[in-house]
Amino acid sequence: MEIYQYLDQIQTELLNHSWKEIEIKYYKLFSELAGKEQAQRIRDIDLNAFRNELNEALCTSLHIADQNSAAALYFEYDMENDWKSSFFICNDYTM
Repeated sequence: MEIYQYLDQIQTELLNHSWKEIEIKYYKLFSELAGKEQAQRIRDIDLNAFRNELNEALCTSLHIADQNSAAALYFEYDMENDWKSSFFICNDYTM
């Protein structure tokens, strides 16, 4: 399965399963694909700093969006650019 298929699948699962169920499933999958040692190394990564920075960026973006009466706010990451990510504030939104 390609990375994009996994990302689509995770997006669906986030709406239907608990974080713990998702963590267990993908830890097992990654252990099978890359080995238990690699899976454990990834599991041991402390994401607190990332989480705090993401929360701060979201709060700042929400404030800017509110100040400008923006129609939408979305988050995007770029796998081809070292997973760089951004919040985008949009004045218009089309469904």
